[in-house]
Amino acid sequence: MTEIQTILAAFERIDLSTEHAALATVVRIEGSSYRRPGARMIMTSSGHWTGAISGGCLEGDTLRRARIAIAAGIPTVVRYDTMDDDANVFGVGLGCNGIIDILIEPIQSADDACIRALKSVQSPNDKVVQAIVFQSDTEDLPVGTRLVVDITTPTPADAHPELLSAALHQLALGKSGNYTLKSGLAEVLLEVVLPQSRLMIFGNSFDATRVAVIAETLGWEVTLSRDTDNANLIAAQGEIPPAVCHLPTTAILKNVRFDARTVCVVMSHNYYYDLSVIRQLLLTNAPYIGLLGPRKKWEKMRREIGELRGHDVTDAEESRIYSPVGLDIGAETPEEIALAIIAEMQMFLQGGTGRSLRGKQGTIHE
Repeated sequence: MTEIQTILAAFERIDLSTEHAALATVVRIEGSSYRRPGARMIMTSSGHWTGAISGGCLEGDTLRRARIAIAAGIPTVVRYDTMDDDANVFGVGLGCNGIIDILIEPIQSADDACIRALKSVQSPNDKVVQAIVFQSDTEDLPVGTRLVVDITTPTPADAHPELLSAALHQLALGKSGNYTLKSGLAEVLLEVVLPQSRLMIFGNSFDATRVAVIAETLGWEVTLSRDTDNANLIAAQGEIPPAVCHLPTTAILKNVRFDARTVCVVMSHNYYYDLSVIRQLLLTNAPYIGLLGPRKKWEKMRREIGELRGHDVTDAEESRIYSPVGLDIGAETPEEIALAIIAEMQMFLQGGTGRSLRGKQGTIHE
């Protein structure tokens, strides 16, 4: 599950007739921060929480602040200033060198705006933006106001015009950001939520299950091909998360919508199966096609595919093939190889470089 789905699942387990709850959302940061705007956690008055707004240093104090907000019955914004590296605040030296604003909203029912908005963005088919008003001096946009905008759903007729315009602009940019109304009377987080990452694994040997486990841990939607009984897969069945879907190869290739958030890896250890799957994947829009094995394996496949269809693999098709699949992290064992594969996929999906952060100038997330 994604973090939003996990938080909603936790909300469903809360009995609001016996305890109170609140939602905390990182709405703005300056400088460095462990989590980015849009990170959130749900808390109960009994002291339980799900999700994370920091690396563990802010959750305890935020829970205390949440109890105050619950008692008052109104949302509040809490600012944590960690710019002083030597400061020993909240009982720990944070050393994050940043300022973090967190919106805390008491939850009365499942009909609250914050819960309804999360439900509407938990499984988007395309990117969507959630506008969250976290500071306001105007009755038109009280703190906690939400507006969810995507490219397919009609926008509410009563949507604030400037807020709608800002949300559409942020949606076009494809990344989250903050916005201040021209009047200066309200500040907003424009959180862009991307579709859940999807991984299609073609191959059902024991090393494929290692890839599935890591991907599922990251909250990806994972599908593992299963065409025949396989002793290795059956032996490892208990290790595979129940959320992993098993489908025949033909069903995956025929029914899956290969979009920009879908990555594939072909790793059956059967050359002719891999060749058949690669040929068919090249006919789809799959943007990332990983192939396990040495470089010469793909070079042989490329020649054979060209001969079979009467023309060479195009440069555009070649650019979608990642062979050998994975980042160079010195992987040897199946678990290490799975980590290298998932790391390269994460880099591709999020636009990372794959290089060590030690040599990066500026903040980590820039």
